[in-house]
Amino acid sequence: MIFELLCKKYVVDILKILKNEDEINLSTIVEKIGTHKSSLSKILKEMEEASLVSKREEPYRNMNKVYFKIDKKGIKLLEYYDLIVELDYANLT
Repeated sequence: MIFELLCKKYVVDILKILKNEDEINLSTIVEKIGTHKSSLSKILKEMEEASLVSKREEPYRNMNKVYFKIDKKGIKLLEYYDLIVELDYANLT
């Protein structure tokens, strides 16, 4: 499941954004990636179910603001991903 998730659009981008932030709200992730909220909501839910990220909701007016942060498993997966990319690049040069 993890490798299938890693191959999905935006997953690596989301992990990289969250790695550089302590905690970030969904709207900011949407802005940084430049896509629709609905596209990211489903991916983030899958990432949360895989324990790559965690979600926190904060009451705001009549709705909740949703914040995400990367979990240890997400950090480790991103490290492995970067290593694979590095090894693949080394083989090309």
